[in-house]
Amino acid sequence: MTLNPLTRSPLADQAARTLREQVASGHWPVGTRLPGENELARQLGVGRSTVREAIRALAGAGMLQTRQGSGVFVVATRPVEDLRTTLRRASAVHLFEVRALLEVEAAGLAALRRDDDD
Repeated sequence: MTLNPLTRSPLADQAARTLREQVASGHWPVGTRLPGENELARQLGVGRSTVREAIRALAGAGMLQTRQGSGVFVVATRPVEDLRTTLRRASAVHLFEVRALLEVEAAGLAALRRDDDD
């Protein structure tokens, strides 16, 4: 049996993974305010800067929202996938199909909307 080599992952990634799991499991439902940085750092056994970085990552994924003076709130139980991530996962065939649909429609609209200057 061949084992994959172990890799070290940054603490912020580990903290983000743990927080993501807590949100996804319903420990902190949507709308819930997360404990403060100091408390999260204590519970996770890391520094506040690590917690901040983890929160920033989950906010970027659309799961958390930081509200100045109010705290950090859960806004989604799963990461919101952006277009770039979706496109990276798509197959080349699907991308060509979408391009063909868009380009044909765009050409048709351009032909309809053209004027003498065009």
